[in-house]
Amino acid sequence: MKFEEQDKRGLSFAEPSFVEPSYPRQIWAITNCGFSLGMICGFFSHPVKGICNLPKNGVKPLPEAWLEAVLTDVPRLGVKFAAFTAVWSSLNIAMHHYHNVKYFRSKVPRECNVLNDVISLTATVALFKSGQGFRVASRSAFSWGSVCSIFRVSEELLDMAALPLKAYNEEEYRPEKMHREYLCLSRN
Repeated sequence: MKFEEQDKRGLSFAEPSFVEPSYPRQIWAITNCGFSLGMICGFFSHPVKGICNLPKNGVKPLPEAWLEAVLTDVPRLGVKFAAFTAVWSSLNIAMHHYHNVKYFRSKVPRECNVLNDVISLTATVALFKSGQGFRVASRSAFSWGSVCSIFRVSEELLDMAALPLKAYNEEEYRPEKMHREYLCLSRN
């Protein structure tokens, strides 16, 4: 297909456009990242488990004990991370969709985005810990929700401090413009 034919169909090659993936693809991508993160964390944290299991294993050498711990526990840990990130991202995307915004380029107030992240993490932790009882689930959900809120609020405050204040007017709120102004300020 020639360039002119593509241009007749309405495609613009002058500026690269960012096409956001659909919600299921976003959830799938985040779940894949969670699975990979779980596998990597398990692979590097299981030498400690192999060392701790040495007295139980008898005279088994350390590499063999580590390999046994890695082969049995790393896939299970990856699946747990994947399930957690799938539920978390599903709740988060559902709340963003409820506000009739797109997930990556939202135009809702900044406080709403922070609340969506905190509420979705708190609900996910409560759901995953609910098998251990109400007290454990509520404590874990509250602690992880407060940690998430501290990080998200500090991230938003750093973003507000780094960008010029005039870009935060509702009429001028455009992420592309704020990013360009931020780059200009960081070069000076």
